[in-house]
Parts: sequence; C-alpha cells; structure tokens
Amino acid sequence: MARRKASEETRESFIIAALNLCREGGPEAVSARRLGRLLGLSQMAVYRHFQDMEDLLAHAWDRTYQQLLDHIQAAIFGENPFKDLRAGLQAYVGFGVDNPGLYRLMFFHHFERMEYLTSQKTSLLALDLLRKTLATCLEQKSISVDEQRLHFMTLQAWFTVHGLTTMAISGRFQRVTEFLPEDLAGRLIDEICESFLNRRR
Repeated sequence: MARRKASEETRESFIIAALNLCREGGPEAVSARRLGRLLGLSQMAVYRHFQDMEDLLAHAWDRTYQQLLDHIQAAIFGENPFKDLRAGLQAYVGFGVDNPGLYRLMFFHHFERMEYLTSQKTSLLALDLLRKTLATCLEQKSISVDEQRLHFMTLQAWFTVHGLTTMAISGRFQRVTEFLPEDLAGRLIDEICESFLNRRR
C-alpha cells in the first residue's frame, strides 16, 4: 500500500511539474530531462508512470482545463445569470492572457494519438457551464430557442473569446486594435450578450 501511494504521489508530481513547465514555456518546454531534473529523478522515471510523454501531456492538458474551469467558477456567483455570463467569458480571456503557455497546451499542441484526449472529460465542463448559463439568461428573458440553436449560440460565444485570446497571446494584438485585450474583451462580450439577449421573441 505504501509503495502504491508513493507511486501515485510521484505520478502526481510529474503532472504538476509538466504544468509548471508549460506555464513557463508552453508544451514544447516539457521534456523527460527537465522533468527529471526538477524532481530529482532520472529522465527515464517518467516512463514508469506514463506510457510516454504524450500520455503525460494529456493528463496535464486535462488538468489545465480544470484550472480554467476553477478560474471561471470563481468569477461567477450564481445570483445573476446575466452578470455570470459576462464574468465567465471575461474570466476565460483573463486566464488565457495570464497563462499563454497553458493556453497553447490546451489548443495548439498536436497530439499524435487523440485517444489520449478522449478519456479526459474536463474540457467539456467549461463549455457546458457556458451553455447552462446562457440558457438561464434566455429563459429569464422569455426567449425560446431549441437545443441546436442554443448549441450554436454557445459556440459563437466561445469562438469569439477564444479568437480574441489567441490574438492576445500571439504578440500581434496591437497591430489590429488600440485596445488592451481585457478592455476589448469586455466590449466584445457586451456585443455578444446584447445580440443574444435582446432578440425578438
């Protein structure tokens, strides 16, 4: 039992170390050598706990989505869905801008074997939270939409803030606008909410 616990703790240490490396330099900064040096282990030790580096990064990928979800949930209070919708989308942008290395892991790291990701479900929880919050807003506005339309509206909101976040961390944001990313995010989110919630019934 003690050996199993030690193995689980070492496995967790690898995930945390991989996240720290991603935060500092993106997924390309993660290597068995760097992980071993951080943890005081041989560089081959990672392969005793994960099938390969891609397996480890898939777990780090899932953990990053949990961090994003935690960040969004900390920004919403469940008392006013309209404020929650805006605050949640704003928190999404803030997380990406503050953690560009993790954001690159979430969306731009190429996984050779996608089956590593299919077993990780956390990535869908943030999207589901957005869908439920938007649905509550529409309900309070007495706006009726079917599930397919609600799904498209959810994706529209997500794709908008994702595109803005991607531009913000690209280093080329100021080439297209004089606004700071956080300020432009607020304006775009207001436009999204207005287009959704002031629809004709």
